[in-house]
Amino acid sequence: MNKKKSSDEEKVIAEKIIRKLKREIAGEYEFLQQSFYSLEVEASDDISSICADYSKIYFNPAYVIERYKKKKKQLRESVLHCVLHCLFLHPSAKYEDEELFDAAADIQIQRVIETLSGGEGYDGALFKRHISNALGGEDLKTAAEIYAFAKDKKTSRKKLISVRENRRYDDHTFWRNKPKAEEEKKEGADALSAVAAEKEAQEGIWYGLMVSAAADSSALYGFTSGDGERKIEIKGKSKMDYKKYLRQFAESEVFCEDPETLDMMMYSYGMEMYDDVPIVEFSEQREYGCSSDIIIAVDCSGSCCGDTAESFLRQLVKIFEDMCLAGRVNIHLVMFDTEIQFECKIKSRRDAEKLTENFHVCGFGGTDFECVFEYADKIDRKRGSKIKGLLFFSDAYGSFPAEKRRYKTIFFVPEDMDNFISPGMVPDWIEKVIYSDNTERYL
Repeated sequence: MNKKKSSDEEKVIAEKIIRKLKREIAGEYEFLQQSFYSLEVEASDDISSICADYSKIYFNPAYVIERYKKKKKQLRESVLHCVLHCLFLHPSAKYEDEELFDAAADIQIQRVIETLSGGEGYDGALFKRHISNALGGEDLKTAAEIYAFAKDKKTSRKKLISVRENRRYDDHTFWRNKPKAEEEKKEGADALSAVAAEKEAQEGIWYGLMVSAAADSSALYGFTSGDGERKIEIKGKSKMDYKKYLRQFAESEVFCEDPETLDMMMYSYGMEMYDDVPIVEFSEQREYGCSSDIIIAVDCSGSCCGDTAESFLRQLVKIFEDMCLAGRVNIHLVMFDTEIQFECKIKSRRDAEKLTENFHVCGFGGTDFECVFEYADKIDRKRGSKIKGLLFFSDAYGSFPAEKRRYKTIFFVPEDMDNFISPGMVPDWIEKVIYSDNTERYL
């Protein structure tokens, strides 16, 4: 690392270079403009090259000036690296082996840059050979996938870290440690919590930028799978009626208490017989016992994040309310983008409540429905052809399997996503329902 203190003149020159490169790259990739302009620039002698957290691009003036003279294309890619790291939320990712994750994150970003540039990345061919060798030929795209592959393989880990050391595009120092100048502003016992709160707020902003950029560029889809995760809060309540759909998968009629309606006959009887002391019992209503095996799939691709993910959560809460979760229940819930990102079983009303109270979406990649059908087929075989229904909450925009399945499949699509669906896009053997929080209609 260059320990020499930069002069004011060097800082001014280097800052002009970084700002110039920012403008050039933002002009070339229009969908990244908001991301680029969300980052200020600041000189720092505490790093060896350049580095970005969620607020600034920090740069070592001497490094920038030298690289601009001799390797301008590489410096340009380094600036793009910084922005894409923020876009994929790498600065706040927490992994036990930080050195390996740094390498995995750089490899992911370099692959994204090659996709964006049509394979014309700096030192591209050599980079691809080294990465292919380190990963044993595996086609792993995301930092999370690369990290998981190599964390227990000493040889692969060593090779990946070596690739990063030989082609270091940027510095990750400030991902975990604030610049000295900023740390000095934080004083007192609440300093660490203040820094954490600020970082969480900034991550929220970049989450929105990431969703927006992914929606505007198909080149980013597939690279976010497994890297993004965000908690979704419920706002409002859906009035959709899912009972008529659930009846299609019912095993039997049962009687359940309606927690929102009192039995007024018993209430009045208590008032008359026990000196104004009511007997409080809930009314019973006829319901249909839930099938032993229903699969609910929630689309967590880039196009279904933000408000759409919140809408899906409202529908999940309502569908669980409309189910009679009593007796034997075995509901499989999955979240997916191009692959299954999360799965769990719902066996009781308490399981459903715990899931929806602490609901996190993860993925943000492309959309491939076939991974869910493969999952359902596997469960169906294991359970002896007992799967009765597969329910999707999705925009229905993705890759479908060609063959019709034995079990009934329904897609629930938000009303504001209706414009995504064109005639013939969804196979005829799949039932399609466009919903709002108050009503629904068939496609």
